[in-house]
Amino acid sequence: MGRKVLIMCVGTNDPTSVNPRTKEICDGPVLSFMSYIADVPHLKALQPDRVYLLATAERPDAVTPTQQGGERTRDILLQRGYKEVYLRLLPLKDPTSYKELIPALRGEVERIVGENTDVDCEYFVNVSPGTGQMEATWLALVNSGVIKASLLQVKAPWVEPDPSKRVIRIEEAPLFENNRIEVASSLLSHYEFEGARDVLLDLGMRTTSPLRTETADLFSHICEGYFHYDSCAFDKAAGCLSRALSKSLFKDERFFELGQLLSLQRKILDKLASNSAFEGVADLYHRARRYSDNQRYSLAILFCWQACEKLLVEQAKDAVRSECKLPGNYDIPYHFGRFIEKYRETPEVKRISERFPFPRLRVFDIAYAIGILRRTRLPAAKVLETERANIEWLEEARNRIVHEPLSRASSKKHCDVALQLVSRLIRGCFGNDNELFDYPFSTQSFRKVRLWVSQLI
Repeated sequence: MGRKVLIMCVGTNDPTSVNPRTKEICDGPVLSFMSYIADVPHLKALQPDRVYLLATAERPDAVTPTQQGGERTRDILLQRGYKEVYLRLLPLKDPTSYKELIPALRGEVERIVGENTDVDCEYFVNVSPGTGQMEATWLALVNSGVIKASLLQVKAPWVEPDPSKRVIRIEEAPLFENNRIEVASSLLSHYEFEGARDVLLDLGMRTTSPLRTETADLFSHICEGYFHYDSCAFDKAAGCLSRALSKSLFKDERFFELGQLLSLQRKILDKLASNSAFEGVADLYHRARRYSDNQRYSLAILFCWQACEKLLVEQAKDAVRSECKLPGNYDIPYHFGRFIEKYRETPEVKRISERFPFPRLRVFDIAYAIGILRRTRLPAAKVLETERANIEWLEEARNRIVHEPLSRASSKKHCDVALQLVSRLIRGCFGNDNELFDYPFSTQSFRKVRLWVSQLI
């Protein structure tokens, strides 16, 4: 079971003060706050299990010590039935001096947090008691992530007549939270999914907002899924996106479009895991586009070559299956020569051997695939007639990158030519213009996710 921990400074108006209008003695900020959370129904959720009062210690050079007021306030709270009320003394000469105040208050807060590690704790800070500099320091400590706490402010009775409105939450997001959102968004813009995941996990653990915790957790699951997707661990990626889609946040209409995109991506991952030809080629094309966007042109060209190679090889394998009347899922391995020799007595391999002469120990590579496709009437054969020279150019560009990493084949101009070639090949062989450009893992889709990180967290 969790523990609710309340922390407050003790000011010169504690435990009692004077109403400036009626001149009557009344409870000071600390006791008034404790009365409100005990008596107002919607504030009772703030009732603490443990209270820490931070007072300025009595010392000869102290400008405004509050130790005695803190002791009386502590005793009154114990009399009211609070079982754990602790008074801590801050060794301050001047409680308005930030030079003294910040390290003293920070050190005491760290000690308090260290004392409460035995259970999960929810921290609340009443920033109203004490000096204005103390209030500002509380804001700084929460903004910098020293303590994960909800900040509360108390209005005096002569300012707010309605007791139910006298305690308010300070809802402004801490600066460190906004900084982490910006960092996560920047990492996503460079497709650094693992880094974005880690930043969002940290944000979820440190934020005081339950909604922000939930949304940061959602997007960390999404980034985890994208990390596995980028590593081609498609089953793991699908599991992460499925867990993300199970979140209750998708009942909120603001998350509807995100849910639609994740559902489409989830379906694509299943197809990638099953080695679907079109999705496999389209994915390589869009990986190339992502690297091109990040000015990593050599890698983009290498992915373009992989897309070209996979497309033509898969088309040629389909031609073999069709001409030899083999099932659509009949496996044709890369080391095809060994396969033919090992299974040459099977009916399927006999049909392949009769129709497609295959040198012993030869692999089913792009050169052999092109030779097969030229014999067919498939759309790929027609594409080869017009694109053969461009395919040879792409292969040369790929070879130069592999053997000469600093060659000009890695320029943006060459990268754009390679991307256009792969796009034409896909359109010519599959005819799926819309599916290619509306691909759920396109650069445009990732830009949307990055925007949602900024808008929804």
